[in-house]
Amino acid sequence: MTVRSRKASDKDLREYNMAAKIHNEGEQVGVALDKRFGKIAAKIAREGKMAVSVERTARKQKLMTSQIKKLLPDLYSQEDVKDPTVYAKFFNAYGAGTWLATEFDGRDRFFGAVKIQGGWSLGYFSLRELESIDAVMMGRSIPGLQGIERDSSFRPMPLSRAKRA
Repeated sequence: MTVRSRKASDKDLREYNMAAKIHNEGEQVGVALDKRFGKIAAKIAREGKMAVSVERTARKQKLMTSQIKKLLPDLYSQEDVKDPTVYAKFFNAYGAGTWLATEFDGRDRFFGAVKIQGGWSLGYFSLRELESIDAVMMGRSIPGLQGIERDSSFRPMPLSRAKRA
């Protein structure tokens, strides 16, 4: 993602763009933006200088890889299992929200545990919906910046353990 503004200082924009590039190239996958980038973004947003234009060239992390798709069992296959296995973990990198996928229909629909605020709930959630969520910083949506990410270091584990991890 490249940010351009006529009001923000060139140095702030260079640092902002560099941090966004590093983040989007996966060097910080699964981690919220670093403190320095957060401060710069907050300063630009606070001063009303946020992006005159945002180029949608950012490489977004694939939430569903072919490897995970092969691992995830079909819907209803773990419904009689007391402590089903979680195969993928998704999270909101800029706010609240964690999705633990235990089953998948092969196209768009997951079953698993979801925690937005408060406690965990079991239910269905959509891959398309997760992919469509943009990042929100300082109460403003940042088009083109991926809001939901996949925990690339997550390994399959029982649901009871994944909820605590």
